[in-house]
Amino acid sequence: MNTKTKTKRAKADFRVKYTDYVGNARFITRKNGRLAHFSGNLTPHALSNVAGENAADLQFALEDSLSAADAAAAIRKFGKYAKTVEVI
Repeated sequence: MNTKTKTKRAKADFRVKYTDYVGNARFITRKNGRLAHFSGNLTPHALSNVAGENAADLQFALEDSLSAADAAAAIRKFGKYAKTVEVI
């Protein structure tokens, strides 16, 4: 019988700010395991606003990210409408 146990790293909460192609500031956050995408005035948005048809891929990458740096890298990879990305 195999008694080895895998240790899981906790997924950290994060907030990533990006600027879309028009220049609007938007945020993607994860708090307590829940993803939220909203604009600077706290209006909620769908992930398709940043990723287009790659929204599902972006969502899975954000859910799997362990840190804010991983989340920013996912937005850079899948966010075809994201112009600049920074970790807050």
